[in-house]
Amino acid sequence: MGSLHVRVRWKGVNRWCKPLDWVKIEKKRQDKERMLDEHKKLVEGILKCDKKRRKRIEAAGIDYECPEIVGSIQAASKKIRFDAE
Repeated sequence: MGSLHVRVRWKGVNRWCKPLDWVKIEKKRQDKERMLDEHKKLVEGILKCDKKRRKRIEAAGIDYECPEIVGSIQAASKKIRFDAE
């Protein structure tokens, strides 16, 4: 029997499905280079959640000094643009 007589359903039956490396995929997604406005939006969201957390701790009557978030300082642009003269 030639390949013309093999039914399409049976093609690739003995091949195993290779599982995806989700750790590698997520690392690549999270470590991607971000534009300045994307980074700013990300930091704003983190600071907003941190502010809410501080208020909840204070409302519970716990005397706790929260550490400052390191990435809250505005990062300078890495690309230098020159005016065309």
